[in-house]
Amino acid sequence: MPKRKNGNKLLILIFALLLFGTGFYFGGNYNIVQPPEDIDFSLFWETYYDLKDNFLGFDNVDDNELVYGAVRGMITTLDDPYTVFFDPEQTEKFYNDISGKFEGVGMEVGVRDDNIIVISPITGTPAFNIGMHPGDEIISIDGKSTKGMSIEEAVNLIRGPKGTSVKLKFIRKEREHTVTIVRDVINIPSVSWEMIGDDIFHIKLHHFHQGMIGDFSEIVNAVVESSAKGIILDVRNNPGGSLNIVNSISGWFLEKDDTIVVSYERGVEKDYNASGNPILASYPTVALINEGSASASEIIVAALRENRDVTVIGERSFGKGSIQSLHRLSGGSSIKITVSEWFTPLGNAINGVGVSPDVEVELTMEDIEEGKDPQLDKAVEVLIEKIK
Repeated sequence: MPKRKNGNKLLILIFALLLFGTGFYFGGNYNIVQPPEDIDFSLFWETYYDLKDNFLGFDNVDDNELVYGAVRGMITTLDDPYTVFFDPEQTEKFYNDISGKFEGVGMEVGVRDDNIIVISPITGTPAFNIGMHPGDEIISIDGKSTKGMSIEEAVNLIRGPKGTSVKLKFIRKEREHTVTIVRDVINIPSVSWEMIGDDIFHIKLHHFHQGMIGDFSEIVNAVVESSAKGIILDVRNNPGGSLNIVNSISGWFLEKDDTIVVSYERGVEKDYNASGNPILASYPTVALINEGSASASEIIVAALRENRDVTVIGERSFGKGSIQSLHRLSGGSSIKITVSEWFTPLGNAINGVGVSPDVEVELTMEDIEEGKDPQLDKAVEVLIEKIK
C-alpha cells in the first residue's frame, strides 16, 4: 500500500455544468436476466401496487420515472457523490458533453460543505465573460434557494439551450452578487499555446476531452519547430476528464514506463505507466495549478513533479482522486460508478487533499481585473533559471 496523506473531510464533488470533470472510463453493458436470489424485492412491489391502487394521481405517473427514482434512491444509500444514475436523456447529453461541445453557461460546479461552489468557468464562455470566478458560492438559481439542493438539481436548473437565460445569486468574499447569464453553445478548447519571448513555450491544457490527443500532437510539432528552450504547462481551471487522455498526454513528457498514477480498486493495485514518444521530456518544465485544477489535471502535475522534479507554481488544487466507470443500462440509461481511487507515483493521496504547489502564488480578483498574472510571471522567472 502506498503512503496515504491525511485528507480533509470535505464532501467534494466535481460535477460539470454540462461537462463532467472527473476521471472516468467506459465500462461494459449490464443485462440483468433475473434478480439475485438472496435479496427480497417484495417490499418494492408491495409499495408499487399500494401506490397504484391508492395514490390519487397514479394514472398520470410514468412507470419509467418510478423505476428511475428507485434506482436513484438505491445509489443515494451508497453515500458516494461520484456514483450517479443517468436516465436516457441525461445519458445522451453526457456523450455529447465529453465530445467537447454542448449548450449552457460554461462553468464547472461542485459541492463543498453542502454548498454549490463554482470550480472554474471555461475561458471564453458566458460564465467566464460575465465574471464568474472559482470559489463563488451559488445561493440561488432563478430565485430558487440552493440550500439543501443536490448537485444534479442545480445542474439541471442552470443548464439549458442556447439563447435562454439563468439568474444566479452568489457570494464572493462575504458579499452577495446577482448576474443573469445568457446560455450559448459551448465549444471547449482542449489546448492552446503561446510563445513568451524566444525561449518559453506556454501550453495551456483546458480540458482532457476526446479531441485533445490530435490537438496536442500539433502542439508537440510546434514546440519542436520553435526556438523554445523550456515549457510552462498550465492546467489552471482545468477540471479534468478522461484518464485515458491524460495518460496519452503524459507520455510526451515522461520516459517510457515512468509511473503516471497508481489506482486501487477493491484492494488491487494497478500502475498506469507512460508510453509513446517522450519528445518533450528533455525540455525544462514548470507547471501551473490553482483551485480549479482537478482530477486528470492533478494527475499529470503530480506525475511530472515526482518523476521529473518539475516545479509546481500557483495554489493548491481541488482534490479529486477517484475514477468512475460509465456503464450502459437497458432502455438507454447508464450509471457512472466509482471503481477506484488513485494516488501519485510516490503513493500520496489526491482525493480530498489536492496537489500543493512548490511555490505558492495567489491570483486575486484585482489581478484579473487589471490584466495581471503573477502566477504566470513567477513561472517564467523560475523557468528562466532552469534554462540557464
